[in-house]
Amino acid sequence: MRWLLQATVPTVNLVRKRAPKEAQGTFNIMAGSYDNYRVEADAGGSITDDGSVRYRVVGAYTSRDSYIARQHDNVPVLYGTIEADLTPTTSVRAGIDYLQTSSNESGWGTVPVLFSDGTPTDLPTSYTTAANWTY
Repeated sequence: MRWLLQATVPTVNLVRKRAPKEAQGTFNIMAGSYDNYRVEADAGGSITDDGSVRYRVVGAYTSRDSYIARQHDNVPVLYGTIEADLTPTTSVRAGIDYLQTSSNESGWGTVPVLFSDGTPTDLPTSYTTAANWTY
């Protein structure tokens, strides 16, 4: 039973990408079902000529609806790292990050499939118990 409880606990694992020695960058735009849109930008490179001090900045923004009625999420993410080589075998790294999840009219929980007498509820897949004013 312990493994079942651990599997249902939400976690966030934010592993920062390391700052590269050579300049690099990417930009992505994605779109998907339920008005799911995401924009990402990732840039990094060397600050010094010898590459001993480097940076990386990553930003992303997600806006998405759901198959659940009235649910909408906005998720901005921003982080940056700086890395410096102190010796050939020693480096120091520092970073900062920002993540905020804003959900409108989200319902946490499940909707029953059967009434207590065993008859099907026949509720639509998009049915939610969330009130219109929830955030």
